Amino acid sequence: RRVKAETLHKAKAKNNTDQTLLFPPYVSAAELRVIFRLDYAGVMRMLGVTHLQSKYYWKDYDGREFETSSKRRVIVPFEMAAGPAASLGYKPRLLDVEPDWTSHGPRAVGATGEIEGERLKRVRPTVKGWKVPSGP
Repeated sequence: RRVKAETLHKAKAKNNTDQTLLFPPYVSAAELRVIFRLDYAGVMRMLGVTHLQSKYYWKDYDGREFETSSKRRVIVPFEMAAGPAASLGYKPRLLDVEPDWTSHGPRAVGATGEIEGERLKRVRPTVKGWKVPSGP
């Protein structure tokens, strides 16, 4: 959410010199409309979305076909949004929304400068399957 708000703020700012846009793996046409300052028809044309009989149709680069009846539900992959963004002078970058935490997981440093994970290892009981006392 924070990245989306910063990107939209960056697109609306008049004196912004940084043209880098961070996009998630899938981007909605409604967000692109705000970023590019275009109407829906212009954005749909740039993305290759056709409108026939009150439905929207488009294909991605893998050949998959999509259709929806609402223009707010048109969602395209990063690769399809990057082309129009680059043609308008922006520098699109793919944002990794699910980073790999397996190598070095997030660690918080406590008030004493001690790593929280190490403290929790000492506090957590090591006996498996402890029993919770039941009622009378």
